[in-house]
Amino acid sequence: FQISTTKMQIKLISRPEGTPEWMAIEMHGMISPQEGGFDGKTLGTICWGDRGNVYMIVGNQTLEGKISKTDRPLLVIQKSEKIEGEDEKNATVQAVIRKKLVFKVRPRPLVLSTAA
Repeated sequence: FQISTTKMQIKLISRPEGTPEWMAIEMHGMISPQEGGFDGKTLGTICWGDRGNVYMIVGNQTLEGKISKTDRPLLVIQKSEKIEGEDEKNATVQAVIRKKLVFKVRPRPLVLSTAA
């Protein structure tokens, strides 16, 4: 049994308008859309608390979490078309992720109070 490996350089290209900073969402469990995929659908609503807490409302459930730094920065890249005359492949850096929203607690049902 032999594994063949090929080394290849991938050139990272910055976006002309700069690289935005995004946040990742870390949660336990699974989120699945009721119909089809996630394309064009709203996942939920994120609310920022005054003590550094973050709340995410998904359907009729509320998740409570916090903002945390990632261990190392992550790059979000998009594979680019090969530039003529160059041997290496290219990827455009779409964003850098240095922070994440961490939701460790089980979701709670959203209860709305009604005025009497």
